[in-house]
Amino acid sequence: MMMKSAVILMTLSLGACSFSSASVTRDEMNIRASQLTKLSAAMESYVRYDNPASGMDEDDLLKAATKDQPQLLSDFSNFKLRVLSRDRHATILVCDKEGKRALLEDAGCTGKMDLRHWEKIDAPCSFTLSTEEVCRSR
Repeated sequence: MMMKSAVILMTLSLGACSFSSASVTRDEMNIRASQLTKLSAAMESYVRYDNPASGMDEDDLLKAATKDQPQLLSDFSNFKLRVLSRDRHATILVCDKEGKRALLEDAGCTGKMDLRHWEKIDAPCSFTLSTEEVCRSR
């Protein structure tokens, strides 16, 4: 009986893992990660050098930062994008279309892709990077 329960539990656990990652693929997320580094660099440049008006919401920041390169934004039309701007640095969080699950997170001050949340089973759509820490020496 104990062995049968263990087998059932393991099967359910593996099924849950496959289900949670079924909505995104490694290939798609690698492509999106590359695109995100370009988008977050554009956002970093915008908040750092263009002095955006205080009180701009996330959508307005994204549109302003990509006005000369609209493809950077349209690459993410099937996702929810969030922007965090502090001390003239920016971080972008990519979530599923419903805005429930985090997939990727990148600070514009770094050259590399920072976090691949999609690899985790439960990653809520909320920022985890601190621009104060990540961008300190930049």
